[in-house]
Amino acid sequence: MNNIVLITVNYKNTSITEKFVLSANQCSNNLVISIIIVDNQSTQKSVKELEIIGNNSKIDVTILPSKENLFYWGGIGLALSKIDFNSSQSPNWILVANNDIIFNNSDIFKNLLKQNNLVKTIIAPRIIQLLTGMDQNPHMLNPLSLMQKCYYALYYSNPFTAKLVHFFGRFLNRNILMKNKSESNNNEINIYAPHGACMIFSKEFFLRGGYLDIGFSFYGEELSIAEISRKLELPITYIPDLVVHHNEHASTSSRDWFTAYSQSKKTYRYLRKKYTFKT
Repeated sequence: MNNIVLITVNYKNTSITEKFVLSANQCSNNLVISIIIVDNQSTQKSVKELEIIGNNSKIDVTILPSKENLFYWGGIGLALSKIDFNSSQSPNWILVANNDIIFNNSDIFKNLLKQNNLVKTIIAPRIIQLLTGMDQNPHMLNPLSLMQKCYYALYYSNPFTAKLVHFFGRFLNRNILMKNKSESNNNEINIYAPHGACMIFSKEFFLRGGYLDIGFSFYGEELSIAEISRKLELPITYIPDLVVHHNEHASTSSRDWFTAYSQSKKTYRYLRKKYTFKT
């Protein structure tokens, strides 16, 4: 297996996945890369389209069909289950990402290979939103504060007040939290939680007991990984020199607000029950 494996999940929109694969092909050092695409709720049509994408790729592409919708994190978990990390042939790095991630920085894989995979068990790259130009990392510098816990408790208490709570939360984020975050945007630092759109795992994360919690459907990637890593005392490092671009919500734009709210509330309850979230 190659030194770097990219894993993404396709769900009824192979055109987005095609851009993901094409952008990876345009990067330097792409001969040390392989790609795994999990095809959620797979059909003959989607598999055929993905096979065409794979045949047109210089990078080796493996397609894993799934009859059911495993969602994002469950799909990533399926792909990871196919890798034997105890094998000498297993990859040093596993980059997991939404299929709406674009590799516009041609040196990202070249720079990733320079990192020490024994020390940096999880990497949070710089994730640039295509529409705003903002960096989505560091997602969270520190564990949940008392104020943030109160925010989530209020937000998920009632769907009718959630939007109002969300408005004040965005104001707080823009005026206080983003100020602290922006001061670290050009520095390589250890953080609490990476953004879920793209995370890079060293094989050491899995060899030292790391895993993906797939007990939820949506929106729990960041906090679950943060808490698993903290329990195992494995660092999460923000490295701004590793850059990807994010065409955010390209693959989820059809999901209405109330459905997204209900799904995130279910995940919140799951995470609150399973993890302590110590401050």
